[in-house]
Amino acid sequence: MDRQRLEESVRGFQAPEYGRVQRSGDSYVATELFTRRVVSIGVRLYQRIERLDQTARLIRDLIEWALRRYHGYAIKERIRAHYRDATIRAHEKTGLVFEHVIPVRYIMALLLQGRITVTQAMNPPTCLLRKAQDTQLEKQGLGDSTPDVFYFWQRYRDLGITVVTYDGAAVDQNTWTLWDHLERFGR
Repeated sequence: MDRQRLEESVRGFQAPEYGRVQRSGDSYVATELFTRRVVSIGVRLYQRIERLDQTARLIRDLIEWALRRYHGYAIKERIRAHYRDATIRAHEKTGLVFEHVIPVRYIMALLLQGRITVTQAMNPPTCLLRKAQDTQLEKQGLGDSTPDVFYFWQRYRDLGITVVTYDGAAVDQNTWTLWDHLERFGR
């Protein structure tokens, strides 16, 4: 394309107004289907990679983007998080962190190694914490790691908090496992 054609193509261009999509049962279903497709395609592409190069990294980035976008839309914006520190009140909004109890890098590795399903990767345990608690996890070296994926609450052992589900049901952090989480939230 030459300069003249480019100028003719873009002069006076106005970006389209796409409008807002209202959250509804249909928008949640569409988001879930889209995420499942993108992640599934990404996993299949990743499995065909012969060496872990920049292409592999870009595929991992795509999968992670899709999962995080889904977690934000279908979990954070819908129920705030699967779990929360019991002292956080329903109306509290500031000073809180939406936290993946099993860090996303673990979820990604488990998914790419075929140890969990796409559905399970789409529904990992999330928790609403106070910023100070999130900072404490970082100081303990647990910002993006966990001592145990199956007994995932071990990561919060030294926070000294009581955890409840988003709807207020008690959680025994000593016995609640990934199986319990997926039974309740994994759909």
